Amino acid sequence: MKSDVIVGIAGLALGISYFVQSLALPKAFIGNPWAPIYFPISLGILMILCSAILLYTGIRKKRREEKILTSVPWFYVLGTMAIGFIYAFIFNKIGFIPSTIFFIGALLIIINGKKGLITNIIITIGLTLGIWYCFEKILYISLP
Repeated sequence: MKSDVIVGIAGLALGISYFVQSLALPKAFIGNPWAPIYFPISLGILMILCSAILLYTGIRKKRREEKILTSVPWFYVLGTMAIGFIYAFIFNKIGFIPSTIFFIGALLIIINGKKGLITNIIITIGLTLGIWYCFEKILYISLP
């Protein structure tokens, strides 16, 4: 069975059970007797609807797992992991701004290649300085 179908069935069972149990909640003595039950009932109905949609789309969707497994871009995965390890290693040594410029710039070069080098540089510097400004000047949180 597909994972969407399994999760859809489990969510549907849980939603129905939650809905039925919410009907057994005690009613209020003052005001509207159903008032404390509206929210749990609506949560149960929402869970049933979402699970039914997931189950329906899971049954209709035809997955090609062999294609997905063979078409994994390992260069992106391993490159991102390597850059993340380097970033974690140099972050405290050289500080936030240079290490984040390296990190974002290297990720953008992996994703976009060298064709958009000027755009990558502008995005890298702008994003790094924007994050630094938000933390340092707005939130008053100092970065290394």
